[in-house]
Parts: sequence; C-alpha cells; structure tokens
Amino acid sequence: MYQREDDPQRLIFPNLVNEKPWKALAERLDKLQRDWQQSILQSTKYAHYTTAPVIRAIWQGVERLGFTGGKVLEPGMGIGSFNMVMQEAVRATLQYTGIEFDIPTSLMARPARAAAGVANSEGPEQGG
Repeated sequence: MYQREDDPQRLIFPNLVNEKPWKALAERLDKLQRDWQQSILQSTKYAHYTTAPVIRAIWQGVERLGFTGGKVLEPGMGIGSFNMVMQEAVRATLQYTGIEFDIPTSLMARPARAAAGVANSEGPEQGG
C-alpha cells in the first residue's frame, strides 16, 4: 500500500480513505491517467452548480434587457446548463460557444449540446 511519503508524485491515495463509498471512488480515480486525476482534483476545488430556476431567471433578465439572439460566449461553462435551459426562441437565433478548462466536464457537455461549440484545453469541437 502507498503512503504519501512513498511516492510524492502520487495524487490519489485509496489506502488512506476509510469510508467505503469514498474508498471505491478513490480506487477508480487512482486508475485514471495523471492529467485526468489533476483535472478532477482541481475541479472539485472550484466547481459549482447553478440551478435551473436561477438560470431561467438570468435568461429572463437578459431577454428583458433586449437580447433576442446573437453570439454568446460562456467561459467556465461546466456541463452547459446555461445553454441547456435557455428559451427555445433565443436558442433558434443563437450562436453559442462554451469553454470549459476541466476536460472531463467538457466531455460531459458535448453530448448534451451537440449543436453548440464546446472547447477545452485539448482544443475546440464545433457542433452543427
């Protein structure tokens, strides 16, 4: 079993986790490539989630200010909730580009909004 002192380059230490569900997760994370481990560990530190009611209220406010479509850039898009929850009338006239630094999160966003442009540190992927 690894201890922190045994391998200072190691990121995940499943043997130091006592709770069963978290230990299983740590064991699965330990098998991932190092860059994915780094991305996931950073993501858990800075990630947040905006609920659908809050997103709807923001879109309503933007529409009240006169926005009816056009170009939208969303840096730090997460899984793309702002794009998924927008009004259909706005979506029809929108050119959306989302950027997410966290690679696993950006990969989750792509299937959810296949028609949107999604970019991460590996480069852009444009939808239709």
